[in-house]
Amino acid sequence: MNLTPIKAYLDEIVEEKIIPGACYAYVDFSGKWMTFSGYKQMVPTLEPNNLDTLYDLASLTKVVATTTAILLLLEQGKLTLKTRVSSILPRFKFEDITIKDLLTHTSGIPGENKNYKQCNSKEDFIDYVYDLELSYEPNTRVLYTDYNFILLGFVIEAIMKMPIDQVVSKFIFEPLQMKNSGYLSNSLDPSRFASTEVTSHRGVIKGVVHDGKSLMLDGKSGNAGVFSNVSDLSNFIEMILNQGMFKGQRFLHSETIGLLRHCYTQKLDFRRTLGWLNNEPSSSIGDYYSNDMIFHTGFTGTSIYIDFHNQYGFVLLTNRIHPNRDNPRIEEIRNKVANLTLLYK
Repeated sequence: MNLTPIKAYLDEIVEEKIIPGACYAYVDFSGKWMTFSGYKQMVPTLEPNNLDTLYDLASLTKVVATTTAILLLLEQGKLTLKTRVSSILPRFKFEDITIKDLLTHTSGIPGENKNYKQCNSKEDFIDYVYDLELSYEPNTRVLYTDYNFILLGFVIEAIMKMPIDQVVSKFIFEPLQMKNSGYLSNSLDPSRFASTEVTSHRGVIKGVVHDGKSLMLDGKSGNAGVFSNVSDLSNFIEMILNQGMFKGQRFLHSETIGLLRHCYTQKLDFRRTLGWLNNEPSSSIGDYYSNDMIFHTGFTGTSIYIDFHNQYGFVLLTNRIHPNRDNPRIEEIRNKVANLTLLYK
């Protein structure tokens, strides 16, 4: 892998102040390559970046943590894709919605709005989630929404009888040697975190989840809240590319990995597999993507891409919303990095 063009591009967009900084990792069967650029923080003080920087993964939590935990539960026979959510969560009032519907964003649950900000406590927010009404007939369209994965987080906790942060640490991050990954932990050095947004009511957000809904759940939810670095995420990509094997140990069955290569929404408006986007044309994935790949992005400026056909993957972590979210060029950046990756791998 020739990292020089990618490093040069990252340095260029940092110099132009398009993003504060970035970390990148490329993985294939011959090894791993990593580079970084810029700064982990611009205000109030300038802090240089490094490969050890921990980024708020935002919605990458949905695939790295929540979807993976659900796949493990599938293998253990503790649920199926056809399991009704209400059979696990008695407070969930829609009897016919399944685990698959939540994973593929075809549940009918509404999209994003700011009404949740009226909640005054964690308990209020949980009530709010369970009180949501459907906004469309299930399985008639794809509507991406955090609430599907917040509910999946509740499912995981109900089955495992453990908080979601403990579940993913014990059953995902420990076996994959992702020692720097997890939901917010007081044991981590605050200086390692990349800062995200600076707001009037929260100040400089650093080492605390940016996502407001996850924050209502103490930063430990199925939609967001995990922090990680490129080294750890390269282990995750390695496991997926190796059909569920990691360092000679079976983590997931190859048949389970195969589920991620199947599109469950072919007749609908977006191509989605379980948790991930599946071969979906997007400005985030470059011009040369194969017809056998999965990817996901996160609002804070994160993205992960795994190409089964060409047998490689990469992760790009940025804090593009620091110091503010007025940064419309993240799609352009993701597209360029995807193109450079395939051209110089």
